[in-house]
Amino acid sequence: MITTKVEALSKFLDTDDGKNLLAGFRRANNILTIEGKKDGPGAYDQRHAPNLRIEHQEHMLAAAIARAREETAEKLKSEDFAGAMHMLAKLRAPVDAFFEHVTVNAENKDLRLNRLRLLNELRTVMLGVADFSKVAGDGGRLKTRCPRECAAPGDDLRRSAADLQHRQPTIVRAVGVEAEQAVGALEAFRIGQHASAKRCEPCTRDNAMASETAS
Repeated sequence: MITTKVEALSKFLDTDDGKNLLAGFRRANNILTIEGKKDGPGAYDQRHAPNLRIEHQEHMLAAAIARAREETAEKLKSEDFAGAMHMLAKLRAPVDAFFEHVTVNAENKDLRLNRLRLLNELRTVMLGVADFSKVAGDGGRLKTRCPRECAAPGDDLRRSAADLQHRQPTIVRAVGVEAEQAVGALEAFRIGQHASAKRCEPCTRDNAMASETAS
């Protein structure tokens, strides 16, 4: 299950929808963090009021969030993580349209609060699938090669869990996998990719040391 979840998030963030939706999440999260300091804890916890939606893009985003909430819950219940990511991908267009056409910090206080609550619903739905706030970089791509760029993808996975957690897996943290589990998950994710590849000297040495330790 761990490997499947890591792989699903990695593949999702490698798509245009994934990258753009991650950017939308970060924008929403930043707005909520900044405005939340003004409005206080719990200000956006309530569901938004449908009667205060006045822009077409607000209606579209609200409908997309409602669908995503239901569809991702169903997919996660059956541990279909790839399916859950696919459901999230449907949010990309309405999120983009919302930020392009709707002013979140409207002069009308009721509209402003309602839009912030709508964004909080978006954040909550996405966090229910993975903690996107922990994905670093442009798209948070999962690294598949040794940092030294040798031809042996993943040989460095035999190093300590703490070292692995420090050097690469923001995606692993996003799906809530502990470092010790990450070693096995990521090694399984890459298994068979480097059986005959030419390794750089540090990777060859590390691999030999790991084999000696295991024996």
